[in-house]
Amino acid sequence: MSVWTTKSLEKDIKYIVIKHYVPGINGKIHGVTFRHSFGVVQKDSKTHRNLKRMPVFKNAVEQPLTFLSKLPFITRSKDIQLIYGREVYSKYLLALEEERQAAKLAEQAKIEAEDQKRREELKEALQAQEEAEEKLKEAQQSEDVEKIEEIKSEIPQVTKCRFETRNGTLCKFDAYEASPSGYCKTHTLQDPKLEEVGINVPRAMTKGERKKFRKSLYTKLEKLKKQGVF
Repeated sequence: MSVWTTKSLEKDIKYIVIKHYVPGINGKIHGVTFRHSFGVVQKDSKTHRNLKRMPVFKNAVEQPLTFLSKLPFITRSKDIQLIYGREVYSKYLLALEEERQAAKLAEQAKIEAEDQKRREELKEALQAQEEAEEKLKEAQQSEDVEKIEEIKSEIPQVTKCRFETRNGTLCKFDAYEASPSGYCKTHTLQDPKLEEVGINVPRAMTKGERKKFRKSLYTKLEKLKKQGVF
């Protein structure tokens, strides 16, 4: 047998946690160590099959190896090695890392799905805004006050910040109502429409200067918003 094959077989070995039907069992059964009725056995091995033939294991609950961390007598990961041996402990660490990676990937997939949904909703909202603005111009030309107010009330509002973060997803903070582009207060300085309303953001500022500029910026934007500039 080649070295490569041996390593591959060792990697494929899977251990599981099996519980004895009778509570408080300590000792060995078919060479498997049990502590408080919980033992660790190689899945689908001869030993596993022998245990399953025993009446007390016929309907035994089986759990993944990472379940060991939930047992009350496992207060630290090293306890696994002391009770069930070095090999089980090594496999436990591998299983734990695989579980963490799987959870990380699942969380990333969730974030991407939520971000995609937000982008689609934002696209629809912006399209609706453009259409409403065109209707608003027509209503303003005809000086139909009632129609103008009706259109304004139907214009969809962007409630979340539109700024794209470094990781490629949209910011999750609430949009600042006085931001021309619908950015949050944190990202207002990056608002691309500031120049369109006559506000120029200095490229280099100290921390104190930035704080002072932000304060005056919010005041200006709120004033322009009330004036209907945007």
